[in-house]
Amino acid sequence: MNRQEEKYFLSQHEVSLLLRRFECISTYPVRQINSVYFDTQQFASFTDSEEGVVPRGKFRYRWYGDRQEIASSGALEIKVTNEHFRQKSSRPFSFNSSQEFAEAFRSDSPHTLNPVCQVSYQRAYFESRNGLRFTYDFELIARSVAGWTTKKIPKTVLEIKYASDVPDVEFSSMLGDRKTRFSKYNEAVLVLGLY
Repeated sequence: MNRQEEKYFLSQHEVSLLLRRFECISTYPVRQINSVYFDTQQFASFTDSEEGVVPRGKFRYRWYGDRQEIASSGALEIKVTNEHFRQKSSRPFSFNSSQEFAEAFRSDSPHTLNPVCQVSYQRAYFESRNGLRFTYDFELIARSVAGWTTKKIPKTVLEIKYASDVPDVEFSSMLGDRKTRFSKYNEAVLVLGLY
């Protein structure tokens, strides 16, 4: 699926005002999202994202609920960022050993990918009457896979998602100077001092 995603750093109060402005309704209960991100030994995904290289890929294992332990059943997700749109693929994945988990993306990349860090956060879901989807992520926590050091990421992020063929909408002019290329994975790598 091709889609546009725009991210903004907003306070909870600003998000409430924006959601009222677009007459949004909650579409799903708030839930805990957890992802373990995979990268090469040279941090190729991290570097490509920092430099804004396109196309670029991001590889993660995602599950919902308890963040204390990596759930043995979840989904492998690959996000590809192109110049004007993003693509995301997802498939179920279960593992029985740390070796199986470490090799989760072996068939998806010509490079060896290893688990680097975990990012966990709370997400609220909303949709406007004209089909714009909004998610609000808060209480972000980063944890290294080696050593399990935990750090808070002191940011909250509103993400607006819409089909690539939707013309430019009003929020771009309303929030343009607050737009960011924020990557939870990159922020976790930096806050944990992994790179």
